[in-house]
Amino acid sequence: MNSALPLADIDDPRLQPLIVAALRAHKLETSWEGTISQLATGKMSARSMHCCGSGCRPCVQELLRCTVDVLCAYHDPAQERALLQPSGLRGRLGGLARRAANRLARK
Repeated sequence: MNSALPLADIDDPRLQPLIVAALRAHKLETSWEGTISQLATGKMSARSMHCCGSGCRPCVQELLRCTVDVLCAYHDPAQERALLQPSGLRGRLGGLARRAANRLARK
């Protein structure tokens, strides 16, 4: 994890919604919420987690990337808005829906 990123304050009410949004963005289960929270606040060291290279899901690397996204959004208002309101996801889903409708219309 990036050591230059300052840690989050555990009592900050913005932290929990950011964690939930980052888990959703990384397609991780909400059961990892506690681990991401501990990593983001420094209660758990990122060095204590090791990737075994087995290809397990979720990989430790995915959890660390999710934590980095939380911390970046926590300290940057623009990234916070982007994480909490993922307009790109709606655009992708809209495009997929249009393509599916076009395919059905052709049949």
